[in-house]
Amino acid sequence: MLPISLYLITPLGTQVGFMLAYPVTLLESVSPVLVSMIAGFVYNLFICVGMHSALSGVFVMDFFTKGVNFSLLPTVFSQCWITAGTDLGLMARTKNKKLKQSAKECAVSSVVGGVVEPSIYGIWMKKWKILLASCIGMASTAIAHRLLGVGAYAMSASNFLGFTAFLAGGLDNLLKSLVGTVVGTVVAFVVAYALGKDTEEAKKKTLTGTVAEVAPNMMRLPLVKR
Repeated sequence: MLPISLYLITPLGTQVGFMLAYPVTLLESVSPVLVSMIAGFVYNLFICVGMHSALSGVFVMDFFTKGVNFSLLPTVFSQCWITAGTDLGLMARTKNKKLKQSAKECAVSSVVGGVVEPSIYGIWMKKWKILLASCIGMASTAIAHRLLGVGAYAMSASNFLGFTAFLAGGLDNLLKSLVGTVVGTVVAFVVAYALGKDTEEAKKKTLTGTVAEVAPNMMRLPLVKR
């Protein structure tokens, strides 16, 4: 099995990878910023259906052939902060205590653990407007990174340590990556806050919960004789 893998499957997989990367390279010659913006915007949508690895693979091939990627990977390594910004924007807007707590926990999980799935499957897919806010934040970071010429020179962690991917490009590259990340995080926070208004159904649930909490205490109040 080893000779087949070594001499047939591996070279074939490499050539398929090159074929997949070619259209991206061709489009980049026309509008690099557009490629980064589209890739950044759809990345979280691909995670929703479990296809983000396939999308990343196209750009990883670009990374392995050139030693650096400017299209998507810089945005991916900033994703944890954009996710946290989205969750915090929702947390600041909603009045639902359970949703506030979930958003806070998901934000911490994203930055510390580099795990964005709790945010996506636990909150955003139930609130598509918040998912849209995260996509806009990712696209904003992608545009800022591409305009500033930020490149990812190494494969790194998906949490706050992801910034190590920019170190090989020098201090200037790292500082520019911070700027792009802040831009996307702020945009995601603002859009999530603007779109995170509680629905009428959520308001009713919150009101019902408040009454349910207050009612037992009211029963304990002493009767006042008139």
